[in-house]
Formats: sequence, C-alpha cells, structure tokens
Amino acid sequence: MFSHKGIIRAIYANATNWDMLGKAPHKLDYHCAQHFYFERGRWSIGELNIKL
Repeated sequence: MFSHKGIIRAIYANATNWDMLGKAPHKLDYHCAQHFYFERGRWSIGELNIKL
C-alpha cells in the first residue's frame, strides 16, 4: 500500500507512542518506503527507510 506523508506520520506516531509535539524518535526519509504492520489492534514498525 502507498500512502500520503500525513498518513505515514500518523501510523508512525501510533506505532512509537509519539505525541507529535516534540522531535520524532526516528528520522523518516520520505523518498524511501516505510514498512508498518497492524496486528492485534496495534500498529508496529516493520522496517523504516527502505531504499527503493
């Protein structure tokens, strides 16, 4: 699935418990793929910044 930057940030925030008020826990490169998965009602990070 491909998504807009805003949706990626929302899923990322949920997966990391980041409140989006301060600096993000990781640097996301939006020219790369981001892998998240949803399991048991929770978003998790699979892999970040996957070079295409």
